[in-house]
Amino acid sequence: MRNTTNYQQLVLCVKAIVQRHFSLTHSITLSVTTNGLDNTKNTSLVSPYWKQKLTTDALLDTIHSESRWSLHISRPTSNLQAFRAQQHKWNYIIIIWESQANRTVTEIITSQLQALQDVGLLNNKSLFLIVICSRASQPPHDFALRILEDLWHSFKIIDVTLVIPYFNTAKNYTSALRSVQVSSTKLFELYTWYPILVSGRCGNVSRVDVIDKWLVENSQGFLKSTNLFPNKISGNSIGCTVKVATRVLPPIIVELAEGTKQK
Repeated sequence: MRNTTNYQQLVLCVKAIVQRHFSLTHSITLSVTTNGLDNTKNTSLVSPYWKQKLTTDALLDTIHSESRWSLHISRPTSNLQAFRAQQHKWNYIIIIWESQANRTVTEIITSQLQALQDVGLLNNKSLFLIVICSRASQPPHDFALRILEDLWHSFKIIDVTLVIPYFNTAKNYTSALRSVQVSSTKLFELYTWYPILVSGRCGNVSRVDVIDKWLVENSQGFLKSTNLFPNKISGNSIGCTVKVATRVLPPIIVELAEGTKQK
């Protein structure tokens, strides 16, 4: 299988997720990085970054061609306008290439989400699809755990699915961008986590699960076609403490002065 097929399959995978899970009443914010897209001084880096640009363009073209969602493009360096995300419904696609400017993946994701949060474009109650377009430089499970843990601690994001290219031999977990050219991805693993899963591990990302797999060879698609964004807060809290915060919102919630009798 030619390497270009992997990128085509990634686009098809994202398209399938968007079609199945992203509501038509929600706009889509697609966040991409700019590192390397205009860097042509180092000729050894041109090819990987062109693949980055072409894959991003293909994703944009695919989503736009559906003409079903309002699409907002965000880059950390772009001049974003202040916006009230709570008054608008969003879902998010975060596109990541590993090993950009010697930054870790969590640093890259944090910078992209922080840029959205700074202008009020981030709603952590929405659906988040994180797409790693380059091969992971460590085992996918450990990679996913580190990313999802950071998303929770930094932004309190729960409804997130992470797409990671999977390589079935240990020697492949090296040299993220350059090694893509010499190995073929067999499948994409899709990871998520559950805030209430085991008693005593409440609200901590101590475990991640492969919720489904996208089979690349012969364009087989999803292995199980499961719900990638299931309800993660059930009626059974398994002994975990649930904190509830309220604010004055007349006439639904009214703060009574101490000693006031309720009628």
